[in-house]
Amino acid sequence: EFHQVGVARETATQRIIGMGTRPVGQGFLHGDSSPLGYLSDLRLEPQYRGGTLVARGYRMFRDWHQDGRTQFYYTVIFEDNHSAMKTIAQGRAGLPSYHDLGLIHCPGINVLRRMPPVSFGGEIIRGSAELLPEIVDCLNRYNRSRQFAPLHRVEDFSPGGRWLGFDP
Repeated sequence: EFHQVGVARETATQRIIGMGTRPVGQGFLHGDSSPLGYLSDLRLEPQYRGGTLVARGYRMFRDWHQDGRTQFYYTVIFEDNHSAMKTIAQGRAGLPSYHDLGLIHCPGINVLRRMPPVSFGGEIIRGSAELLPEIVDCLNRYNRSRQFAPLHRVEDFSPGGRWLGFDP
């Protein structure tokens, strides 16, 4: 619903050497809809690490935060990203405090493997624009029980909406 992108550039070449994004949108926190910020795409080329650029970038995020769009941010750090765990997640040099909230599992799905039929007293049908309100309601019922899961609206799935190119 709202996005900001910050970039770090070399002065001489104007080449982008680092970046970070601050999207804010409605999601679920403790079962209630709330505006949530997500600090993401935090990147800095290796030769520029170890200086003040990361702290300066977070200072920019702190300035942006003054707009009051959200009171809470989350970030996903891959478990084997030791560099991030030693730098941004340590709260040094004026960086924000990160609190480990556990693992997020992102399984892959093999769509080519045939699965045995499951009997459940219903039917599986193709989605449609007519079913979209019910689809969104189902997504939100499920997402309410998941921390930081997005809150969906029917218009998010419409042309020009949040999920571009989505075809119900």
